[in-house]
Amino acid sequence: MRPPRRALALLLPVLLLASSSLTACQLLGGDDDTLADALDLVPATATEVEFVNRSALAERLGLDDLATPADAAGVREYRRATDLYLAPPSGLNAYLETMQAVAFSELDVEWAVHAPVPGGRGPTDIYRVADDVDLDEVVNDLVRAGFDHEEVDGRSQLVSKALQTGADDVGYIGEGYPVDFSYGLLVAPEEHLLITTQEFDTLTAVLDDEADSLADAGTFDAVVDDVDDVEYAFLQRDLGCGGHSKEQLELGVADLGDVTRRGLLASTDDDTVALSARLQFDDDDAAEDDLEARTEYFATGRSTSTGDPVSDLGRAELDRDGDVVRIEFDLEPRYRVLEMMLGYDAYFACNA
Repeated sequence: MRPPRRALALLLPVLLLASSSLTACQLLGGDDDTLADALDLVPATATEVEFVNRSALAERLGLDDLATPADAAGVREYRRATDLYLAPPSGLNAYLETMQAVAFSELDVEWAVHAPVPGGRGPTDIYRVADDVDLDEVVNDLVRAGFDHEEVDGRSQLVSKALQTGADDVGYIGEGYPVDFSYGLLVAPEEHLLITTQEFDTLTAVLDDEADSLADAGTFDAVVDDVDDVEYAFLQRDLGCGGHSKEQLELGVADLGDVTRRGLLASTDDDTVALSARLQFDDDDAAEDDLEARTEYFATGRSTSTGDPVSDLGRAELDRDGDVVRIEFDLEPRYRVLEMMLGYDAYFACNA
């Protein structure tokens, strides 16, 4: 994935719950099948996925009337409202201002997925944009900016003649498009998708059902199946647990299990939003052993990065469903749980 948006920091105080239900924190919200639709477009070879249902977020925040071109006041309000969530609503966020001068911007994205293709070069982002976005205008703009254009089976493949065209001068392409587009852009008008990738054949094969997607492979089924209305998800497999120093092991992580897949999810129900994590293990017994050890670690252990007691970091409730340990959070500020995940720390600590 692209580098973490916020540096690791000290985490806030919290109380561990054993069985009582948590008060859902106001965070994000979404549509039932949108994550499934997105995973059906990501190649099965991907090892991590970051997903956001941006249109659902905008609707919940009362910003769904914003579209490109938005005035400066609208852009400022959008930035203010979304600044402290788990992650920017899409990879286009850094270009929100400049893209008000072109055919579309983040304000026209319905949902977005960041999912690097192993072995691929450059970023891989999938944007499902609103039906009223003129994709022909996007193609024409990039051709005028110096991109090579080839149409294959009704889809446009665009590649910059010189990587990062214009970046040395203005930091964007043409009148305001992201520099990431210079690596390669696949425009799929029938699906209304824009995909930044150099792996045209790989993505096209998935779109045409000639290659398996993550949904086809069922890679994250156990991680996401019990969570409805997902607006944000960060999913990973093929993890690297362990490698702790003697001092870190003494903080309480020695008996934790070896996580095979994991997910951080935010979902909504009746206008309240819950933040949760799912840790998957090799089998039910391994998950049960981890649940016992993790419950003890949350109560008496310490962060491997800061040394702070985990019981001071936030409220969390644990249970198990088969080979998956489930954690429900109630944290402020909420985005810091992503820092813990990226750092394999505290709630996301594990040990091979």
